[in-house]
Amino acid sequence: MGHDAIDPATGAPTSRISNPLAAGQRRSPTQKAPRGSLSDMSTDGGAGHQGIQPEPTRNQPVRQPPNRLGTTVVLALVISVVAVALITSRTNSVRVPDLAGLAVDPNLDVVRTSLDTYHLVLGDVVVEECDPLQLPRTVADQSPAPGTSVPPGAAVAITICR
Repeated sequence: MGHDAIDPATGAPTSRISNPLAAGQRRSPTQKAPRGSLSDMSTDGGAGHQGIQPEPTRNQPVRQPPNRLGTTVVLALVISVVAVALITSRTNSVRVPDLAGLAVDPNLDVVRTSLDTYHLVLGDVVVEECDPLQLPRTVADQSPAPGTSVPPGAAVAITICR
């Protein structure tokens, strides 16, 4: 296949690979390179397969990589829509908690804390005589009624039994 030659610059023996095509000759488009020739070697710098590449057959379908960009875009859109829906539903309205029977302290801190949990504030406070069955210093009534949807920050008025 090869034979020894002398490198004229160094005088050292070199090995040449014989090439069936002489310099300047070209292969016809229908003529294939011989197996194991340099045209069969990988040209990807060693990043992929090395050595001889298999020749594709005509009946073999070409495999396409999955379209990950499209999948990523669709997934990002779905997540965005869900996030906006959750944020919008939470910020548009809140339900008023049931404060009836809640014991109140002199500064109304328990009531304020309960309302703050629902993003509501304490409105007007009325203290009045209540039904004898109602415990003193407890919430007897409220407005808006429990379960009513109101915007965040809305005031809840209460009536406390004396």
